[in-house]
Amino acid sequence: MAAQIPDEVLELFAIVGTHDVVADKIAERYGGLADALSLFIPTDTEPGPLAEVVQDVKRIATPFQNHASAWPSVA
Repeated sequence: MAAQIPDEVLELFAIVGTHDVVADKIAERYGGLADALSLFIPTDTEPGPLAEVVQDVKRIATPFQNHASAWPSVA
């Protein structure tokens, strides 16, 4: 099926790239607009580059500051 979907179509729905460019692509598309993401990681991924990607993604500016640490009580 992968051969049937052009790269341009895939990139409409996903950020695709190697570990050295993926954080920049995320920042370019979603920087300042999103405060969470889902990351697909192939099972054979080396942990070293993945840790670098996570650190790079954490540096992307977001308007989100904090969240409530407890559920509000319901009377």
